[in-house]
Amino acid sequence: MTKSGLRELIKFNYEDLLWSLSPNEYGDEPSEAFPDIKTQEESFDLLREDSKLSLPVVDDVIKRYLEDQKLTETSHPDIKGIDIYKQAGFLTFWIVKLKPIMNLVEIPTKTDMLINEQLAISVATSLLYAKHGKGPPYSQKIIDDLKYTLRYRINTRHGLALIYESLCRYFDYPSYNK
Repeated sequence: MTKSGLRELIKFNYEDLLWSLSPNEYGDEPSEAFPDIKTQEESFDLLREDSKLSLPVVDDVIKRYLEDQKLTETSHPDIKGIDIYKQAGFLTFWIVKLKPIMNLVEIPTKTDMLINEQLAISVATSLLYAKHGKGPPYSQKIIDDLKYTLRYRINTRHGLALIYESLCRYFDYPSYNK
């Protein structure tokens, strides 16, 4: 995928993510820290209005991803290109590490804290969807566990690639061995 294609993929997933936020996922409880905000839906509205995708950071994500891709191809000259799982793992790693979504104000929801992690999962799922014609049918528990792991655990690019490959193998994609 080209630099501009990667940039558009990340931008598309960011915009899609902001408009797909659901208060049902996180409850509809008022925040004690922010008494003016009556519902989580209002906090999602704030997040939509006051978050920004930093394009210089997106460009840095892409630069580092392409460097990793080149290093992998150089280290393994017998392998032509990197597989879709490594692509997903490498992009996930750099999105989570560099955090291209910035909040311009404090957002009273746990969603903002994991928004970059959700973006990384969305981008990886888009890549897997392009390969297999569908994304892994994540349960909410898998998504929550993966976001938590991305945020609070030490991850490597290759370890994330194995997670995505395992999810695809677990869900028995017909095109897995192709």
